[in-house]
Amino acid sequence: MVEKAGNLGKQDQAPDKERTGLVGDIDDSNYLDFIQNNRKAVLVVGTSWCHFCAEYKPVVSRLVKALPEVSFGQVVLDQPHRTGVKRDYRELLSKGVPLTLMFESGKNIGFFYGAKTFKEA
Repeated sequence: MVEKAGNLGKQDQAPDKERTGLVGDIDDSNYLDFIQNNRKAVLVVGTSWCHFCAEYKPVVSRLVKALPEVSFGQVVLDQPHRTGVKRDYRELLSKGVPLTLMFESGKNIGFFYGAKTFKEA
């Protein structure tokens, strides 16, 4: 997805330590930790074949830079071990991707569909 120096590959840090910027790929092994252990978190859910998901990547890249206090992660649904997100957000995902989920202190505070522009997001 998007790279931010110094944050990729740090999923191995202690789970109680908040990480901001782009945390990276989220799957079943770190999905709940990502949501619960980051005060502000955004989870971008998409697929590898989705044209709108690809268009949205540069917007997310700009958001990562503009919002350093927020942790960003991505879920690529057509990759293995993504059942937690599919199960928990089945109803929302039935309407399409990309789906952007926003969390604060472990609680879902909002979502939106589609590839937004930087100003819209």
